[in-house]
Amino acid sequence: MKKWGRATAGHIIELAIICMIFALIFHRLTIIFKVKQPNQVYNVVKTVAGFYQEPRQTIDVVFLGSSHIVVGASPLCMWRENGISSYSLATPVQSTLSAYYLLRDAVKYQNLRVVLIESSLLFKEEDIDSREETYRWVLDNMPFSMNKLQAVADIIKRGENQSFISYIFPLLRYHDRWAYLNAQDLQSSLALEHSLKGVGLQWRSSSDDAIVNNDGICKGNCSIAAFSDDYMSRIAELCAEHGIQLVLIQPPYSGWQAEQHKQAADWAAAHQATYLDYNTAENLAATGIVFNSDFVDSGKHLNTLGAEKLSIPLGSYLANTFSLPDHRGDAAYAAWDADYAYYGQLKRAGILAVTTSLPDYLALLAEPDYIVAISAAGDASTSPSDETIAGLRALGLGADLREHPSWPYLAIIDGQEVVYEDTAEKLPTYQYTSSTGIDLAITCGASEAGSTTSIRVGRSEYARQQGGLNIVVYDKSMGKVIDSVHFDIAAPDPIAQR
Repeated sequence: MKKWGRATAGHIIELAIICMIFALIFHRLTIIFKVKQPNQVYNVVKTVAGFYQEPRQTIDVVFLGSSHIVVGASPLCMWRENGISSYSLATPVQSTLSAYYLLRDAVKYQNLRVVLIESSLLFKEEDIDSREETYRWVLDNMPFSMNKLQAVADIIKRGENQSFISYIFPLLRYHDRWAYLNAQDLQSSLALEHSLKGVGLQWRSSSDDAIVNNDGICKGNCSIAAFSDDYMSRIAELCAEHGIQLVLIQPPYSGWQAEQHKQAADWAAAHQATYLDYNTAENLAATGIVFNSDFVDSGKHLNTLGAEKLSIPLGSYLANTFSLPDHRGDAAYAAWDADYAYYGQLKRAGILAVTTSLPDYLALLAEPDYIVAISAAGDASTSPSDETIAGLRALGLGADLREHPSWPYLAIIDGQEVVYEDTAEKLPTYQYTSSTGIDLAITCGASEAGSTTSIRVGRSEYARQQGGLNIVVYDKSMGKVIDSVHFDIAAPDPIAQR
């Protein structure tokens, strides 16, 4: 009897170990096969999963909404200006169902004071099946809980082709992604060294004119959708239950209409919510936003500089209206300063990467964290402008490229200090190792040799290998090359080629 008992116990232990190994493998495969969205603009993994990595009871304000909020609200800008601790849980094409269950989770982790939700969500009819991907972006990155189970149950009830078990075990839905896996999928951890607090970054701008439709004529859907009204009302009730101030907000948007403004304002009044519409003439003027320069797509989505313009008056309004605490200088929030510094690095690199004018570009290179390598292939037709020469002089460079236009030219600037510069009929390869251990090698041949140019950082080639100025910028604080451009300095107005 005892022998039988020992054998049974051994079998149970073996079975338990097998089950644990299977669970670990299954969990690891789920992480690998889930959709990651690795770009900085709409990275739902960093947004949703990142929220759960924030220390508990440290977030005072949460944003909910679609892509207009993802790129339109800048929590780190409001931190810099007002010391507000906020987080954007907005996701692309977010529905009010997703917003509601995200908020239910948020109040478990944080003692929220204010919730801002995009008012245009009120007007979205919902087809669960056609928007399955957007629900999975949210639910796949929420931890397992009763709240998640209830969200899945709602999706199953409202959709016709949804599988309950695949939301609980996403590997069952994504198992056929194996042909599309990449290095991002194979990362062993989703932990974030720095948090952008859910904001999406985009730096380019659209020069197209865009005007807000406020002529009173409804174009499209101007009626509040029953589906969205249901979950927005639940959000209002949840906020009231927890003593949270609810704010409906509409970022500047060329598609926003006067009738939608009226209905959103009426809804807010009926639900004891504050309404902020930054499409009104007064509110828009307070931001300083210009439709043909602060958007990426003709007035639909703000670029990051536009988001900062919106967030400055918004942060002041929230701080003053709701008496939000200023956490700057609080030791418990020291990580926020580091996160803002990281945001500053990304901002600096992002602006550089979309700058096309040579004088503007040269002015941006005067940064202590930059190593700048320049290789210019000689060309007898080259005649750089006075403005170009002045830009090079401002960086501490002394050569006049007009004196011997057919000669090659090489230069390296490290931390605003010129460590090498030379121009001659023939130049050998110059090798440089920075104080931080970064190895560079720059080469340039004269036009007779085929205008060969090379700028290597480590073992990788980064030069555009064209005539004119080839510039490579390495950011020491980020530990990587952030831009590589070529300018044809013989052109009247040299434009960056990437």
